[in-house]
Amino acid sequence: MNANDISHDISSPYEVALEAALSDLERARACECHAQERLSAAEAHVAELTHLVQTLVAVLPQDRKSLYLQRLASIGAVKPITTRGGEVFDKVIDLFSRRPRKEWTASEVQAALAETGVRPDQKAVYNVLNYLARSGRLKRIGRGHYLVVDVGVTFQVGHDLDDADAHGGGCMES
Repeated sequence: MNANDISHDISSPYEVALEAALSDLERARACECHAQERLSAAEAHVAELTHLVQTLVAVLPQDRKSLYLQRLASIGAVKPITTRGGEVFDKVIDLFSRRPRKEWTASEVQAALAETGVRPDQKAVYNVLNYLARSGRLKRIGRGHYLVVDVGVTFQVGHDLDDADAHGGGCMES
Protein backbone atom coordinates (compact mmCIF):
# COMPACT_ATOMS: atom_id res chain seq x y z
CA MET A 1 0.00 0.00 0.00
CA ASN A 2 1.44 3.39 -0.94
CA ALA A 3 0.53 6.97 0.03
CA ASN A 4 -1.97 7.31 -2.84
CA ASP A 5 -3.84 4.18 -1.74
CA ILE A 6 -4.01 5.49 1.81
CA SER A 7 -5.33 8.90 0.78
CA HIS A 8 -8.40 7.33 -0.84
CA ASP A 9 -9.25 5.41 2.33
CA ILE A 10 -8.96 8.30 4.80
CA SER A 11 -11.94 8.11 7.08
CA SER A 12 -11.25 10.60 9.84
CA PRO A 13 -9.82 14.04 10.42
CA TYR A 14 -7.08 12.36 12.45
CA GLU A 15 -5.89 10.44 9.41
CA VAL A 16 -5.97 13.62 7.31
CA ALA A 17 -3.79 15.28 9.94
CA LEU A 18 -1.54 12.22 10.06
CA GLU A 19 -1.07 12.29 6.27
CA ALA A 20 -0.25 16.00 6.36
CA ALA A 21 2.23 15.47 9.20
CA LEU A 22 3.91 12.59 7.37
CA SER A 23 4.22 14.67 4.18
CA ASP A 24 5.72 17.55 6.18
CA LEU A 25 8.09 15.11 7.89
CA GLU A 26 9.31 13.79 4.53
CA ARG A 27 10.00 17.34 3.31
CA ALA A 28 11.69 18.29 6.59
CA ARG A 29 13.88 15.19 6.43
CA ALA A 30 14.99 16.09 2.89
CA CYS A 31 15.78 19.64 4.07
CA GLU A 32 17.75 18.24 7.00
CA CYS A 33 19.86 16.08 4.66
CA HIS A 34 20.45 19.07 2.36
CA ALA A 35 21.48 21.26 5.31
CA GLN A 36 23.90 18.59 6.59
CA GLU A 37 25.51 18.37 3.14
CA ARG A 38 25.87 22.16 2.99
CA LEU A 39 27.32 22.26 6.52
CA SER A 40 29.84 19.53 5.66
CA ALA A 41 30.89 21.40 2.52
CA ALA A 42 31.24 24.67 4.49
CA GLU A 43 33.27 22.98 7.24
CA ALA A 44 35.57 21.38 4.66
CA HIS A 45 35.99 24.76 2.98
CA VAL A 46 36.85 26.41 6.31
CA ALA A 47 39.41 23.67 6.95
CA GLU A 48 40.95 24.21 3.48
CA LEU A 49 41.21 27.96 3.97
CA THR A 50 42.56 27.60 7.51
CA HIS A 51 45.27 25.27 6.26
CA LEU A 52 46.07 27.64 3.39
CA VAL A 53 46.38 30.65 5.70
CA GLN A 54 48.55 28.70 8.16
CA THR A 55 50.80 27.54 5.30
CA LEU A 56 51.16 31.07 3.95
CA VAL A 57 51.77 32.58 7.39
CA ALA A 58 54.54 30.04 8.01
CA VAL A 59 56.71 31.62 5.31
CA LEU A 60 56.39 35.17 6.64
CA PRO A 61 59.09 36.83 8.74
CA GLN A 62 58.49 36.37 12.47
CA ASP A 63 57.54 40.02 13.06
CA ARG A 64 54.71 39.77 10.47
CA LYS A 65 53.37 36.38 11.58
CA SER A 66 51.79 37.56 14.83
CA LEU A 67 49.44 40.00 13.08
CA TYR A 68 48.01 37.29 10.86
CA LEU A 69 47.92 34.65 13.58
CA GLN A 70 45.93 37.05 15.79
CA ARG A 71 43.50 37.65 12.95
CA LEU A 72 43.18 33.92 12.33
CA ALA A 73 42.54 33.36 16.05
CA SER A 74 39.86 36.10 16.08
CA ILE A 75 38.04 34.30 13.27
CA GLY A 76 38.07 31.17 15.41
CA ALA A 77 39.69 29.01 12.76
CA VAL A 78 42.94 28.17 14.56
CA LYS A 79 41.86 24.78 15.80
CA PRO A 80 41.36 22.10 13.18
CA ILE A 81 37.79 21.65 12.02
CA THR A 82 36.47 18.12 12.38
CA THR A 83 33.95 17.07 9.78
CA ARG A 84 32.81 13.88 8.22
CA GLY A 85 35.98 13.01 6.33
CA GLY A 86 37.58 16.28 7.46
CA GLU A 87 40.66 14.69 9.00
CA VAL A 88 41.28 12.55 5.91
CA PHE A 89 40.76 15.58 3.68
CA ASP A 90 43.26 17.64 5.70
CA LYS A 91 45.81 14.82 5.66
CA VAL A 92 45.51 14.36 1.88
CA ILE A 93 45.94 18.11 1.27
CA ASP A 94 48.92 18.13 3.63
CA LEU A 95 50.40 15.11 1.82
CA PHE A 96 50.07 16.77 -1.58
CA SER A 97 51.69 19.98 -0.31
CA ARG A 98 54.57 18.15 1.42
CA ARG A 99 55.27 15.78 -1.47
CA PRO A 100 54.97 17.85 -4.63
CA ARG A 101 54.61 15.03 -7.08
CA LYS A 102 52.16 15.35 -9.91
CA GLU A 103 50.55 11.92 -10.25
CA TRP A 104 49.07 9.74 -7.53
CA THR A 105 47.03 6.59 -7.33
CA ALA A 106 44.46 6.13 -4.59
CA SER A 107 46.46 3.22 -3.13
CA GLU A 108 49.65 5.35 -3.12
CA VAL A 109 47.80 8.08 -1.22
CA GLN A 110 46.51 5.55 1.27
CA ALA A 111 50.00 4.04 1.72
CA ALA A 112 51.61 7.48 2.14
CA LEU A 113 49.02 8.39 4.77
CA ALA A 114 49.70 5.11 6.57
CA GLU A 115 53.39 6.06 6.75
CA THR A 116 52.39 9.12 8.76
CA GLY A 117 50.29 7.04 11.16
CA VAL A 118 46.93 7.84 9.60
CA ARG A 119 45.06 4.78 8.40
CA PRO A 120 41.85 5.90 6.70
CA ASP A 121 39.67 3.37 4.98
CA GLN A 122 39.84 3.14 1.21
CA LYS A 123 36.37 4.67 0.77
CA ALA A 124 37.36 7.84 2.68
CA VAL A 125 40.44 8.29 0.48
CA TYR A 126 38.39 7.80 -2.70
CA ASN A 127 35.78 10.29 -1.45
CA VAL A 128 38.45 12.95 -0.87
CA LEU A 129 40.11 12.29 -4.23
CA ASN A 130 36.75 12.42 -6.02
CA TYR A 131 35.86 15.69 -4.28
CA LEU A 132 39.22 17.21 -5.23
CA ALA A 133 38.70 16.06 -8.82
CA ARG A 134 35.17 17.53 -8.95
CA SER A 135 36.46 20.82 -7.56
CA GLY A 136 39.22 20.97 -10.20
CA ARG A 137 42.17 20.49 -7.87
CA LEU A 138 42.90 17.04 -9.25
CA LYS A 139 42.36 15.63 -12.71
CA ARG A 140 41.25 12.02 -12.98
CA ILE A 141 43.44 10.45 -15.65
CA GLY A 142 42.30 6.87 -15.18
CA ARG A 143 40.58 4.60 -12.72
CA GLY A 144 42.16 5.43 -9.37
CA HIS A 145 44.84 7.63 -11.02
CA TYR A 146 44.90 11.37 -10.39
CA LEU A 147 47.02 14.29 -11.54
CA VAL A 148 47.55 17.11 -9.03
CA VAL A 149 46.43 20.33 -10.70
CA ASP A 150 45.97 22.92 -7.97
CA VAL A 151 46.06 21.80 -4.35
CA GLY A 152 46.83 24.28 -1.61
CA VAL A 153 47.36 27.41 -3.69
CA THR A 154 44.04 28.68 -5.01
CA PHE A 155 40.66 28.09 -3.42
CA GLN A 156 37.38 29.38 -4.78
CA VAL A 157 35.59 31.06 -1.91
CA GLY A 158 31.91 30.12 -1.67
CA HIS A 159 31.99 27.68 -4.61
CA ASP A 160 30.48 24.75 -2.70
CA LEU A 161 27.88 26.88 -0.93
CA ASP A 162 26.76 28.59 -4.14
CA ASP A 163 26.25 25.21 -5.81
CA ALA A 164 24.32 23.94 -2.80
CA ASP A 165 22.07 27.01 -2.79
CA ALA A 166 21.28 26.57 -6.47
CA HIS A 167 20.04 23.02 -5.83
CA GLY A 168 18.24 23.78 -2.56
CA GLY A 169 14.73 23.15 -3.76
CA GLY A 170 11.81 23.96 -1.52
CA CYS A 171 13.59 23.70 1.77
CA MET A 172 12.65 26.38 4.26
CA GLU A 173 15.55 27.58 6.38
CA SER A 174 15.48 29.86 9.38
